This record gives sequence, C-alpha cells and structure tokens, in this order.
Amino acid sequence: MENHKLIQTLKTFSKKEWREFSKYVESPYFNTDKHCTRLLEILKREFDKKDGFQLSRTRLERLFSKYSSISLLNVKLSLLTRLVEGFLVQYNMESKSLYRKHLLLEELHQRGLSNHFERAYRKGVSAQNTPQKFSPEFYGNKMLVEYSFTKYITTNKKKVGVRENLQEVIDSLDIYYFLKKIDLFTEIMPIENMYDKNYDNSAFELLETLIQTPRYANHPVLHVYYAAFQMIRFRDDASYYRKFWYLLEANSHLIETSSLYKLRSLCANYCIEKTLAGDIDFQRDVYSIYRTMEEEDLFLIGEYIDIDLLRNTVEVASKIGEMEWAEYVLEKYKGKIAPNMRESVYMYGQSLLAFYQKKYGETIGYLSNVQNVSNTFDIGIKFMLMKAYYESDEDFCYRTEQVFRSFKAFVKQRKGLAKSRKEASINFANILMNLYRIKHGEGRKKLGTITEKMEDYRLIAGKSWLIQKSEELMPIRGTLTRVSANA
Repeated sequence: MENHKLIQTLKTFSKKEWREFSKYVESPYFNTDKHCTRLLEILKREFDKKDGFQLSRTRLERLFSKYSSISLLNVKLSLLTRLVEGFLVQYNMESKSLYRKHLLLEELHQRGLSNHFERAYRKGVSAQNTPQKFSPEFYGNKMLVEYSFTKYITTNKKKVGVRENLQEVIDSLDIYYFLKKIDLFTEIMPIENMYDKNYDNSAFELLETLIQTPRYANHPVLHVYYAAFQMIRFRDDASYYRKFWYLLEANSHLIETSSLYKLRSLCANYCIEKTLAGDIDFQRDVYSIYRTMEEEDLFLIGEYIDIDLLRNTVEVASKIGEMEWAEYVLEKYKGKIAPNMRESVYMYGQSLLAFYQKKYGETIGYLSNVQNVSNTFDIGIKFMLMKAYYESDEDFCYRTEQVFRSFKAFVKQRKGLAKSRKEASINFANILMNLYRIKHGEGRKKLGTITEKMEDYRLIAGKSWLIQKSEELMPIRGTLTRVSANA
C-alpha cells in the first residue's frame, strides 16, 4: 500500500489539511459515495497511529470488507485519489486571491453580469493597491485580472479607463515575464552544471534591455531579481554576489515569503558552492544567511522544515564553532521534521554536532541509527562515516578501507545522482583512502603525489577538509607541497 499514489499523497498532509480534506470528502457537493468516506476513515485511523501508516493491502481489504465488497476496493481507492487531487487544487486556490478574482471576473463577464463584474473588479483593484509583498505570481495574476477587465470594456464598448488599464496589463506582463524568466534561469543553471545539459539561453539577453527601460529603472523587486541573475551568470566574480546580497537586504520587506526564501537560498547556495571549491572565507557568510533566514521565520514555509536546509544549517554552524546555535536550531525544529524521517534526520544532526566536537565514537554511534532518507542525505551519512573512521582509527583497519570502497560502489550505482556529484564524491573517497594509508604507514604512495592528484582533479568534494588532513600529515610523512584552498 505504501507505493499507492493516494497513500503517498496523504503522507504529505498536515493536521490542518487532514481536517479540511475530511470535510471535503464529507461534503455532498464533492462526494456522495459513502463507501469512499468510510475508506478515508480507515486510512485516517492508520495515519493517526504512533508508528505512522503501516497498513498492508491484505489488512485494508479485511477492514474494508466490513462496509463493502473487497472487489470494490480498487474502485473506491481510485475515487478517493481523484478527490484528493481535486482537494489539492481547491486548497491551493484559497491562497491565490488574485487568481480567484480573475476566474470570478471571467465567469461574470461570460454571464453578462455587468454590475457584479464592475463591483468585483473595483474590489480587486483596491486589494491590489493595498501595500503588500510581491512575487512573480502576484504580477502574473494581476495581469490576468487586468486583462479580464480589458476584454470586458472592449466587449461592452466602454472607453473610460481603457488606456490606463492596458498600461497595467503591459506593466504586469513585463514584470511577470522578467521575474519568472529569472526564476527559470536559477533552475536551469544548476541542471546544466550538474547534468551536462545544454539549454538555449539566448532569450535571457532580452532581460538586459528590459531592466534598462526607464519605466522600470526604479523598480526595487526587478533589480533584486536581476542582481540574482547576474550573480549566477557571472559566478566567478564575487562582486555580483555582494551586490545581490546588498539589494536583497535593502528590499527584503517588499518580497513575498516563499520568493524571499528562494532568493535567500540562492545566496546561501552560492556561498556553499564557493566553500566546497575550497574558499572557506564564505563559510561565515553562509552562517549569516541562515541566521537571517531563521530570524525572518523562513525555515518553515509549510508545516515541515526542508531537511536539506536543516542539515546544512547545523553543519555550517558547527563547522565554524557556533555549536550553541547549531544545537538550538536542531532542537527547535526537531518537531517540524516530517514524522516519517524525523528520527533519522535528528540523529544525523546529532552526528554533525558530535563530529565537530571531535567526539568521533559518538558520531559513528549516531550514524548507525540513521535510515535511508534521500540521495543527498544518504551520501552525507556515508561521507560523515568515512571522516569519523579516518579520525578515530588509532591503527590501520581493513574495515575502514572497506567503508571507503563500499562508498565508491554506492555512488556509482546511485540512480538520479548527477555525474558531477558522482565524480566529486568518488575523488573524495580516493584521496581520503590514500591519506588514510599514509597516516598509518601503509602502502608506497607519497604525500606529495596525493596532493598533486588532488590539485589535478577537476571536481572533488570536501576539498578544504582534505587539505587540512593532508597538512596534518606533513610532520609525519615529509614535505608537503601545499594545495591552494582557492584552487
């Protein structure tokens, strides 16, 4: 049952969504099938159990047979799946007041209800002019509302306000295009870098012309997004990152929460990328960004926290010695981790705290209690395990070498993992295995040879940490040719 589309969808529901969906299914407007309602009751009882949903198909059939024929179960599961899909659309619509206004105006226009249309439009315009925070979706929906009015006044041959309204349509469309285009660009660039994909990005050159249009010269949200675009486009020049950071700080109060979360995350990801490349000066910036996000209540956009955000926050804070804040964040948001992965994510966070306090035995102990969560988490677990064994082993151990080898096999076989991520991870394991042998006087390879290979690798994960470990071996194994942390 776990793999059924309905069950996977219901697993994502918050308590509030469960309450609202139950009302939705009980409403005779949406559902008149009593067996479907009872099926939902059965599933809800299972989801409410302490250990979470663990209902097998056989047991569901037995429970459902009390209400109806087992042969109808598939039919009712399909019906309930359609109901949950309809509910998600309805639920999502509740948060999109402007888009709902557009749909209402379209209906009123089609029905010829002119007086109702004009009152609804005026009310919508009043809401648009109320000071608020902005996002690409705001301008897209505003354009739809204004265009609905344009069609109305054209059809009814009303001339008053036509010119002003058309300008609203044009402006909203331009701004929506600009912001949404940059949204897409921020998604395209990482895919190109990680998966060797090539997209035709020539249309992005149009943004240069639009941002220089006098009408938009002083539009703060446009300039924040354009700075983000430049930061990603010219990622080797940190001055663009600084400009983006400054503009985002100055105008964050104008940006809608989910958009602000995305822009802050772009900033953090840029700094993490620089850190992974060996420029550890950016570590403090990542920490500052995460602290700002936490203070702005951006850690919780929905009911549950993004587990990658939580992991990165705890690791970055621990790495620079901000242990108290790292512990605070982990404990504060433990209850906001999705229940099906809460214990594993929390244990992984504890392993990070232990590792950066040099409690390597505890690190290994915590990691042994972590179950599979996601690609990024599973690789992170194995990374931490290799590093903890490297630090804790007093003598050479074949078990640790086997950990290195199994990690490489794991990465090679992992489907859905970017080629660049695989290459960087395998190179990390190769270097660490050689450093481990040198540390314990095994093998014939020289430290200088290993550090030269580290320099030659195009991609390598955890480079700054590997440099630190190689430097620690200098007094033991001879002279080391220092590898630049900015390489």
